[in-house]
Amino acid sequence: MEEKRFEIIGESQGKKFEILSVTPTKKRFEIVEPKKKFDIEYEDSERVAVEWYQQANANDCGPCLILNGLRRIEGASHIPSDINEVRQDINRLRRERGQQELDPSAWLTSEDVGRYLSEVAGLNVEEYACFRDVADETSQSIRDSLEQRSFEMIYSTAGRHFRGIVPFGDGDLLLDSLADAPREQTAESINEMIGQSVNSADRERVERLGIVRQGEAGYTVRSF
Repeated sequence: MEEKRFEIIGESQGKKFEILSVTPTKKRFEIVEPKKKFDIEYEDSERVAVEWYQQANANDCGPCLILNGLRRIEGASHIPSDINEVRQDINRLRRERGQQELDPSAWLTSEDVGRYLSEVAGLNVEEYACFRDVADETSQSIRDSLEQRSFEMIYSTAGRHFRGIVPFGDGDLLLDSLADAPREQTAESINEMIGQSVNSADRERVERLGIVRQGEAGYTVRSF
């Protein structure tokens, strides 16, 4: 095949470059650490630098939810330093329960996330199994729980993707590790997450919605 040759003149320094068109090499995919950056959030009119973890592949939304959520929850007994630490602790918890360990590219389950938040971070986690045929009963129970006690974070697996909501100032922040930063939300965002969770799964596949609070550490699953 005839080789094409192009010339580009660099305007800044007047240098002349030659660029040769070549056959692109085959891409190789590998697991990489999620992108980490510092975002400036405002709490009580003060600027606070908070780390943000953006997932770098299709598998790390669970670990990123844990990393981003615990950096915004007061009272957590432990905050992990990176995704590898999260996965190591989750596999330790799995070994203790007699469950198979996950490989580095595996998706976390909602139980993995809930037990990590309770047994490693020392938080109280109330998780709801969501099915479309009992959507009304489940959503009402979730709303009753939220009205009775304040929360530190809500998370959902709707769409097979972990996302969370944390209170922030007079509103809420959406923690979605596919985005490059947390997003401010309206008061309606919690109702939207509840609706997406309870209406998205049939009995062949379960979605979960978790409520994270301070208090006695524990992990409870409720279903109808």
